[in-house]
Amino acid sequence: MRIVSSLVLAAALAIMSACASDSQFVPPTATVQSLAQATTTPTTPTATVESSSSQTFLLEITSPQNESVVTTPSITVRGKSTEDAVVSVNGQLADVGADGTFESFVSLESGPNTIEIVANDFNGGQNSKILTVIYVP
Repeated sequence: MRIVSSLVLAAALAIMSACASDSQFVPPTATVQSLAQATTTPTTPTATVESSSSQTFLLEITSPQNESVVTTPSITVRGKSTEDAVVSVNGQLADVGADGTFESFVSLESGPNTIEIVANDFNGGQNSKILTVIYVP
């Protein structure tokens, strides 16, 4: 604050000194306000962001059913979410259609396999499901 006040004072003195050599100079009669008096308290802007996470975020798995027993080494996980959702299945992005339907291929290991499906939107909405699929070769 003192540095700014010193700079303002130095600039004012330089202007007055330059004008003093001018014989027609008329000094100003305005009152000088200190920098502390002229400074207003800044306000912090606020924004309200509504998130769809406060609402029910659609994530429906149509296949496979939880605790399904399969005899093939891979399956297709299919489901539906909102139109603007980004869906991942076990960490891999799924193909999402314009209507929110999605599918993803998952390779299975012998025995129980955990499959995690996560859907997010750009407003912060999120929903997830965990399925167990048992592969019996």
